[in-house]
Amino acid sequence: MMDLFARQRWRSRGLGEQLMRYLAAYALQRNCIRFDWTTESSNTGAMSFYQRLGAEHVTEKVYYRLTGQALQALAGEPAQTPGSSNSPA
Repeated sequence: MMDLFARQRWRSRGLGEQLMRYLAAYALQRNCIRFDWTTESSNTGAMSFYQRLGAEHVTEKVYYRLTGQALQALAGEPAQTPGSSNSPA
């Protein structure tokens, strides 16, 4: 899952828990054996919320990301310089 959140004015009304319950039921209906997601390490409110739901903090996983030149290099594309474009002229 990526980016499920409730705006500040909708928090503490049970909406987040309802969304998570729906997603858990959706996963089980499709024979999923687990439901994984991430949050920023600085988002202590989200981490507390997930723990209250019964979620476990997964410590054996490490999150990776490719961006910019590293992403282009792995894709075998030339690095873009500011003002350049890989689009055909």
